[in-house]
Amino acid sequence: VAEQSCAIDGGWSNWTEWSSCSGSCGLGVQSRRRKCDSPSPQFGGLFCEGDERKEERCQHDVKCPIHGGWSNWTSWSLCSVTCGIGKTIHTRKCDSPRPLLGGRRCEGINKETKICVAEQSCASKDVNTIKSFGFSTLEQEENLTLQPAIPATSPTPPTFS
Repeated sequence: VAEQSCAIDGGWSNWTEWSSCSGSCGLGVQSRRRKCDSPSPQFGGLFCEGDERKEERCQHDVKCPIHGGWSNWTSWSLCSVTCGIGKTIHTRKCDSPRPLLGGRRCEGINKETKICVAEQSCASKDVNTIKSFGFSTLEQEENLTLQPAIPATSPTPPTFS
C-alpha cells in the first residue's frame, strides 16, 4: 500500500536585517528579504503569500551638497545714454538654488553687455561715431552682442555738448 503525502504549505523565514541606506547623503532606500522556506512548499502545497522583499526610505545623517543654479536673466536695462551710443546690460544670479553645503557655484557669466544707440541723436556727428564702432546702420548695431562685457580697450564714444 502506497503512502500518500499530505500537501505542505510554505512558510516565511524571518526577515533579514535592513540593508544599509543607499547613497551617501540625504535620502536613500534600504531593503530586507525573507524566503518561503520555513518550510518550503511540498507535495502540492501553496507558496507563501505576501512580499519577499520590503523597501523603505531612509535618511542619512549627512545632508547632500546643493549645487547652484542660475536665475532667469533680468530684462535689458535702458540704454546708458539719452543720445548717441551707450551700453545696456542684463544680469542673473546664482540663487536658484544658491550653492550650499559644499555645492558647486554656477558656471558661466552673470552679466552681459551690449552696445545700444539712443533714439535721439546728439549731433550730426553720430553717424561718424557709429561708423567708428564698425557700424554703418542702426540695424547692424542692434544685432551686435558683446559678451561678457565691452572690452576696456574699446574706444570710448565721444560726448557732444
